[in-house]
Amino acid sequence: MDDTLAITLVITGVFFVGINLFVVYALLRYRHRPGGPRAVHEPESKALERWLIGITTVVTVSSLLTGLRQGIVTFFQEIISSILREDNHIPFMEMPFPYTSGPFSSN
Repeated sequence: MDDTLAITLVITGVFFVGINLFVVYALLRYRHRPGGPRAVHEPESKALERWLIGITTVVTVSSLLTGLRQGIVTFFQEIISSILREDNHIPFMEMPFPYTSGPFSSN
């Protein structure tokens, strides 16, 4: 087994065990007890919904931007390099480049 896979499995296993231990702790800590206080039901809490939407949006956008930034840069580098090639061919699209004659041609 290569090192990357082993590291990934160890990290995943640690988080899996940690999350499950937290779930067990929360179930035991906050279980219903006879005669204990009852939870208050607050339907449609606007403040809570705004916080959850905001946090989810920030986390999603930040995780997408880190991966997409490199992908977009690579995409445009491929297009520019294929334009500058002599055979006017975009290799990753498997189709000829449309400017085979005119001011953008390599002829």
